[in-house]
Amino acid sequence: MSAKPRLLFLAHGFPPITTIGSVRAYNMAKWLTRRDWEVTVVTPYESVWVKAEGALDLHEELSRQGVRCLRTGHRWRSLLPIQLERRKWGIVRILSGVNRRIASSRGIEREAGWIPDATKACAGLTPDDVDLILASGPPFASFGLAKRLGERLGRPYVLDYRDLWTGNPHAARSASRTIIEREREILATSAAAIGVSPSLRQSLREQFGLPNPVYVVTNGFDPEELSRIPKNEFGHFAIVYAGVFYPPKRGVEPLMAALHRLHSHAPTTRWAFHYYGYQGDYVSGAAQAFDIAHRVVLHGSVARADALSAVKGANLAVVISSVYEQGSLQDRGIVTGKVFDAIGVGTPLLVIAPSLSDLEDVVALTGRGKRFAGTEIDRIAGFLRDAMNGDIPRASNPDPFNWANIGVKLDGVLREVVDGASARPERSRVPAV
Repeated sequence: MSAKPRLLFLAHGFPPITTIGSVRAYNMAKWLTRRDWEVTVVTPYESVWVKAEGALDLHEELSRQGVRCLRTGHRWRSLLPIQLERRKWGIVRILSGVNRRIASSRGIEREAGWIPDATKACAGLTPDDVDLILASGPPFASFGLAKRLGERLGRPYVLDYRDLWTGNPHAARSASRTIIEREREILATSAAAIGVSPSLRQSLREQFGLPNPVYVVTNGFDPEELSRIPKNEFGHFAIVYAGVFYPPKRGVEPLMAALHRLHSHAPTTRWAFHYYGYQGDYVSGAAQAFDIAHRVVLHGSVARADALSAVKGANLAVVISSVYEQGSLQDRGIVTGKVFDAIGVGTPLLVIAPSLSDLEDVVALTGRGKRFAGTEIDRIAGFLRDAMNGDIPRASNPDPFNWANIGVKLDGVLREVVDGASARPERSRVPAV
């Protein structure tokens, strides 16, 4: 091994796109370089993405951080049209929709077209180029690529679970036995796995009985990023939600019901609910159903910096993982990444999640908000009224979710894997071909 351990990082989501997955991947790469790693990220070309924020400044920033990128093409773009495919009309658009339905019915991931290009980009790598392979999923096809590269290069690989694969509670259908066995096989030969929450880790252990360690490395906030974000001055009591919904489980209806009661209690008070995201029609429909459309402001999809500015200027940030009072182990393990942005900028949180969820533990640890079940409409409305009257959680303990600190833990986990592999001279080394 070289003086600096060399990490090959398979990350489909990476800047210039700014999805929560790409934010995690970027922070992993950034803070590992600060811990003296040589990081090479395998990820699509900037030009692949329909919406690429700050692409012109990206190379300079990555160079300054010391992060190397091995950029690739991306096939089958019609499977992921919102992020990859420019607007098309007529028969091409119809055929693209047919392709997506066929892929979904066969369990093919929307990002699957990236794997052939990522494989091609890695074809010239030798064992001297890599000490450890890390793959972040979804897409979970990258886990299979990590396994193949590990076997070819004779290097250990680690799997980073941002969500569950075959046990995902938001999946439209149950995974097939074939895919479950594929996940089992890939996990069995991995050096370790990482999950974003304790319940996600426990779910993997219970489903697969893993022989190798599973670590928890949460999402978090980057203090350097947030320090550059200005505060949006709303001029009234602002309640902000930035992100997506997955109705009915992760729906806006309980919040709208509580906002209706808040309006009935304080009809003349200046306040509004601000939504940042592409599901404006859904939010608008729910607002109309509860007769509070005049209290709702739809901003549409905006740049990450604008969403962060809104959260920073908000009086309350809303996070919803599930509206159900009770949740399965898999539901309790959902900790949406945007909760950490609010923690990082110091905005109080209104969280709707099942009892005993990991998200509830995050709120309790930071002391920066309260958790409610989606059935507790009166309590949510009461919390909103109290917040408007100045009775709002003020305690804050953000340090556990600062990427500067998370990076230290991640560094320790990955070095332990590399050191463990180096200590096993009997490990077979497959020559590069």
